[in-house]
Amino acid sequence: LGTAIDALRRLARAKRRRGYQDYPSTGWF
Repeated sequence: LGTAIDALRRLARAKRRRGYQDYPSTGWF
């Protein structure tokens, strides 16, 4: 499961870099 969480973290980081958030849970990762 660690790899899945890491992938989600990577996605959240990329979205934050672009300046938008698709869902509020982005802050958790």
